[in-house]
Amino acid sequence: MNAETHGIVREVEERLRVMGLDISASGQIDGVQNLGIWDAELQRRDTSWRRPVLAAIVPSMTLSSYDQIPWPAGDGRPRLLIGPRVTTQSADRFRALGVNFVDTVGNAFIRDEALLIDVRRPGGAAVSTASAPGDVNLFSIKRSQVLFALLTWPGLVDAPLRRIAEASGVSIGLAKEVVDHLSQRSGDVRDLWPGGRSRDRFVDQWVAAFPSGLGASRRTRRFVAQTLDVGPADGVQIAVSGERGAPWIRSPETLSVWVRPWDPMVAVRNRWRSIGEPNVFVREMFWRAPSAGDASITLAPPLLVFAELMAMNDSRAREAAEEIRSRTGLVDA
Repeated sequence: MNAETHGIVREVEERLRVMGLDISASGQIDGVQNLGIWDAELQRRDTSWRRPVLAAIVPSMTLSSYDQIPWPAGDGRPRLLIGPRVTTQSADRFRALGVNFVDTVGNAFIRDEALLIDVRRPGGAAVSTASAPGDVNLFSIKRSQVLFALLTWPGLVDAPLRRIAEASGVSIGLAKEVVDHLSQRSGDVRDLWPGGRSRDRFVDQWVAAFPSGLGASRRTRRFVAQTLDVGPADGVQIAVSGERGAPWIRSPETLSVWVRPWDPMVAVRNRWRSIGEPNVFVREMFWRAPSAGDASITLAPPLLVFAELMAMNDSRAREAAEEIRSRTGLVDA
């Protein structure tokens, strides 16, 4: 264990003690060296609660770093991520995916059927973790757009980079960066196809990142409407999503739409008001479907509808989301 890693472990041990927990390590997994993975056990000092875990130390607390850890196959023990200060955005993504973590300043999320520790230190959003060499955050907003396009239209995997960039709404250079990084991580970008070994993992991570990225409140216009029907506006493409994109939800309470370009006449023609409790949410469309038709109002791609429903944290919405996943495979036909 080098000095930097030793320092991280000592600081995390101190943070856990404040939470009433001790951590002990019994050695490395299967003799694997220099990977920062240990057999460990968490113990709560005021109860008999104990849990064996796989503890991994990373130089940056990001989903990309977590995904690169060589976790032992078939080991069902909970995983615990340890590292330097995590950003608020990454911490939210870990929580959404159920990833246990503790950082050096005391941010923590540890959950099982008998224990929940959720510590959120103030000021986390203003701190960026250092990136390891070659570490790329695939779930930053622009890269998320590329991943969205590849998951939604799997045929793009074999398309020229220009077409991938057009469908994603990004530059060719950024599209190439994402494709290259996916190839390095998965071995074959075709693993994103339905049935591929990497697809479900990337879908779940993309959905977890959606509320603080592409679906963030800062990127959303809010209105109040008496009816949740949406009518056209000249020169504006509209894609319906969220509850209105799920026909299994009876009496939807909200309307979500994506538009290109944004035009205030959309609100005027649909009689949306800006005062009151919002039930209409509008974001700007970032994608271009490879086989887009001429209709001015369409249904948003299934992956986007799924992500918005999951972000609602509502049992009815989650049931509808799982129905969409089951019926479409989250692929836009």
